[in-house]
Amino acid sequence: MVVGLCLLGMANAALAQSTSTSEDDDLKRIPPAAEVAPSPSSSTSQRFSEQRIRIEDAFTGWDNQTLVIPTPAAQPSWQNRLSLDADIKLPLANAWTFGFSDRLNVFAGSLLSAVSRANAQNDLREIYLSDELVPRTYIEAGRVNLKEGIAYGYNPTDFFKTRSAVQLSSIDPSAARESRLGVVMIKAQRLFDGGSITAAYAPRLTDTAPIPTSALASFDPGWGRTNADGRGLLSVSWNGSAFNPQLLAFHDAIGTHWGGSLSRVLNAGTVAYLEWSGVREPSLTARALAFGERTGALPAGLSVIEHVSGRKPFSNDLSIGASWTSAFNLTLNVEYHYHESGLSGPEFSRISEQGANNTRSASQFWYVRQYAADQQEPLTRREFFLRADWQDVIPSTLNLGAIAFVAENDGSGLAQMYAQYFPSRNWTISAYVGTTIGPKTSVFGSLPWRVSGVVQVVRYL
Repeated sequence: MVVGLCLLGMANAALAQSTSTSEDDDLKRIPPAAEVAPSPSSSTSQRFSEQRIRIEDAFTGWDNQTLVIPTPAAQPSWQNRLSLDADIKLPLANAWTFGFSDRLNVFAGSLLSAVSRANAQNDLREIYLSDELVPRTYIEAGRVNLKEGIAYGYNPTDFFKTRSAVQLSSIDPSAARESRLGVVMIKAQRLFDGGSITAAYAPRLTDTAPIPTSALASFDPGWGRTNADGRGLLSVSWNGSAFNPQLLAFHDAIGTHWGGSLSRVLNAGTVAYLEWSGVREPSLTARALAFGERTGALPAGLSVIEHVSGRKPFSNDLSIGASWTSAFNLTLNVEYHYHESGLSGPEFSRISEQGANNTRSASQFWYVRQYAADQQEPLTRREFFLRADWQDVIPSTLNLGAIAFVAENDGSGLAQMYAQYFPSRNWTISAYVGTTIGPKTSVFGSLPWRVSGVVQVVRYL
């Protein structure tokens, strides 16, 4: 029912709840050191509890179009999400800290029955304990949102992002990193002068869950999405040079991924950055069809759009871009994304044509797109990402911005503009207007909707 919802942020499949990222937030991601750790403290009295509790209502409407490639299910014309959202950090004895992040949702919509228990969903994002074992050495255990990478539109080294997205209002992937399902893991971090070393291990807890066909009626914590395979990460960052390098090694069921990033402050307002990862893996289409067969979503041995091969060529992923911030709080980002295992222009044209002419091919076409969204990786091989974020257009009252993804092979695009109004410290009112650009057989023009709109009201408690 919610193919349209699953595909809303398909350009990177990384939706975000807020695009209110300030100049300081942009610069915090350069250099790419490990996450900012709390100041060393051996006394609970020197630490403070943090809590953010809010009620959010987000109403979304879609202007759906007649499709050349039919979707397997009907598309909604509107949906309302009412949420209770909590982020809590509580100091415990002996320098331990308890962290908890959760969102309880109740949905209504054009394709849903009256509001009932079946329309509820819970997103358990984080629950963990952390401790400073010795000065400048930290450990966390539980469900943790571990973020890596310095780019904004697509992070090749953010390895734990796969299968973690939750339904949100904006398509800004930079902010989406802040609101997603964490991964059950144990993580250790050592800070030293000029850098850090981070190691994390996420165990396998259960069998692989299929891609959800609906975002509703689920209190499942999602272990089958985030902890269906054992995974490990080791990263080293160094801030003592002009390029602030970071090196990463990550191992999962696919194999060993290698990654790295560099950044350089060019002047007071401009930062250039590069982020890369590489691994031997099948193409996106082959992985999607194999996953669908393994989880029962697709009939085994009946792949139409591409033969599932065991060949594993080395695949590179790259984000290269720059961020510029003006004296009046306007931040601009321009990025180029290269996703070697994604679909080339001719490959997308071929499976689009097959999907338009065959019902089974159409089903597999949309499944590949859902798989890319679920993995939070680009669908196509090359794309551009543009972002403008203008904070304090009216000081402490109004923010404005816009985001766009552009497919290089056909020039189609997915764009969203937004405005955020702050009538008081306890209220935020936001509006998002999105559009797809391009022919009905193009990467983004083939999405089920032409125009979307969101009105979001947040009350902070």
